Amino acid sequence: MRKTALPSTLILVLLITAAAGTVLVNSASANPYSHIMGTYEGEVPPRPDTQPPRIIIYSPEYNSTLTANSVFTNFTVELGESKSAENPFIWNVYYEADWLENNTYVYEYVPSASSYSSRKAEFSATLNLTEIPEGRRSIIIYATEKGEYSDPPFSEWPMWALNFTAKLYIFEITGSSPFSFNIDITPLTISLLPIETELVADSGTAEVPLNFTLSEAASKISFVLDGRDNATITGNTTLSGINVGNHNLTVYAWDSAGNVGASETVAFTVVEPFPTMPVVSLSGVSIAVIATACMLLIMKRRKEATQK
Repeated sequence: MRKTALPSTLILVLLITAAAGTVLVNSASANPYSHIMGTYEGEVPPRPDTQPPRIIIYSPEYNSTLTANSVFTNFTVELGESKSAENPFIWNVYYEADWLENNTYVYEYVPSASSYSSRKAEFSATLNLTEIPEGRRSIIIYATEKGEYSDPPFSEWPMWALNFTAKLYIFEITGSSPFSFNIDITPLTISLLPIETELVADSGTAEVPLNFTLSEAASKISFVLDGRDNATITGNTTLSGINVGNHNLTVYAWDSAGNVGASETVAFTVVEPFPTMPVVSLSGVSIAVIATACMLLIMKRRKEATQK
């Protein structure tokens, strides 16, 4: 865990005179470290035992798909673990978005002689990100932490020491946390292949071919015939049992994000088949009788004609 036990008098002097090069702890009879000299040695890289600040992102869920081009991002920054750091605090917090040109700062500490108490050991925020372009998007949240090292460590400082000097160093370390999500606000497109406007019923009903194409993969497809409830299908199909009369048909499809697209509504008619004349089957005897009757009728007409 972090140590935060530097005497308040030393902290205040360090804050005011950090750039001066040498500091002297204010003497007071109640302060066991009042005779310790502290020299500011400048900035140093973070030691191996010092971890960067930890950034916890609560929303949106990593790699989730969103159906709006805005999102609320909730996160918390916590100081990293260290065995040797003294008085760590959060220096700044900012984020980098792949659709934005510049980094955006969420928090920055402003040093002053009276602002020590405003140093933050934890920071939480909600980002309201808007006008996000459609597609896969990524954001990286950064947090920078500053703190102090002392040589020897503060735990080894002798109490009531005379002529004891400690070297003081400043460090900073940055942590980051990336996350990504998908923005999908465009419904898929459904193109129906032509259906004959007039279909002939066979045995009282007709079969209607239902064929279409989709602009992307669908998680669900359905159709509505004559305003009735959606009927789920898995792809191109043939509708059977369509009664004689006028009909209309619309196809719907949902993409993986939940956006729903609709085809145009097509109209068609199922009609009765055309009536046919009955065919009479004549036997050979019937044909002979008819032929004989015709010959007799002809002979009779000729006889009547010669007698006139």
